[in-house]
Amino acid sequence: MAGFTIPTLPLRIAQRVASSVQDAVAERTAPPVVTAVRRDRLTRLPSRALAEIHERVIAAERVGIEGLIVIVADGGAAIVAADGRSSAREVCVHGIADPGPLAASLTRYGFRPEVTRVTLHSGAPAASGDPVAVGYTADAGTVAVLAGRLVRGGVLVVTSGEAAVDALRQQDDVRSSARAGLAVIERI
Repeated sequence: MAGFTIPTLPLRIAQRVASSVQDAVAERTAPPVVTAVRRDRLTRLPSRALAEIHERVIAAERVGIEGLIVIVADGGAAIVAADGRSSAREVCVHGIADPGPLAASLTRYGFRPEVTRVTLHSGAPAASGDPVAVGYTADAGTVAVLAGRLVRGGVLVVTSGEAAVDALRQQDDVRSSARAGLAVIERI
């Protein structure tokens, strides 16, 4: 048919639809702790980001990757990470202005900070420090800091800071994947 065109959605709308579908699938297949922290409104992260963090922590435990779990400024993600790790691995949560509410939430989920190796810090993570096995940040300023501390096989889950992630992709010892606002950086 001459002159017939197939209507197309603008790219941004198509990406939002794809992201919504991914969120719906993740919501139905997510570990129970992901559903619980979202229900209790302890995070703004989508289920797929939380499920990715949980999966990466479990994978690090399974293959024995050494290092800390570092979460920047998200209490729900901290609970999800604590749920996926062995009790011996420390979870460091940075960027927490008022640790009281997060400590109460962690305790309610069975991760009392004083006894479960979950530490709360008001400031950003330092460029030097213990190696990181799994990290999460939505802060562009901490992407390079955490990536610099990743051990071989360690991963960093990032939900913003595209320029910082793009800079990391140029490194030879990094592999990355991205989908719908979620990037995963792996030190190889």
